[in-house]
Amino acid sequence: MTDALLVVIDAQRGFVDPEGSLARAFGVDEIVHSATALTRLRTHVSRRDRGFATVFVRSEYRPAQFTSGRFDDPMAHICVPGYNIDCEWAPGLDVSGAHAVITKHDVDAATAARLRERGDAGDN
Repeated sequence: MTDALLVVIDAQRGFVDPEGSLARAFGVDEIVHSATALTRLRTHVSRRDRGFATVFVRSEYRPAQFTSGRFDDPMAHICVPGYNIDCEWAPGLDVSGAHAVITKHDVDAATAARLRERGDAGDN
């Protein structure tokens, strides 16, 4: 293992899947670049001899968190646990070899306290 670290943020279906909230709200063209990057990402993180640690950061939000309380907005349920497929990891992405999986509850991953901690971040 080297001192290198790969932090993967929001590799969830809500952001990269045609059935996720982002694509349903804004069209599949909105996720094309993310889906392309996901293909390359799968290759890198699936290698067991990759030479770097990997931390996955996932989003879990409250209903209407980013829609000013409007539940009729197509983004009202982005990554709301148990509501739709958004919180699931992107298909084919294996996070089992991750050094840590961190859950964030705000747009900015830097707000996740576990991401800022030193040492083993564990699952939050």
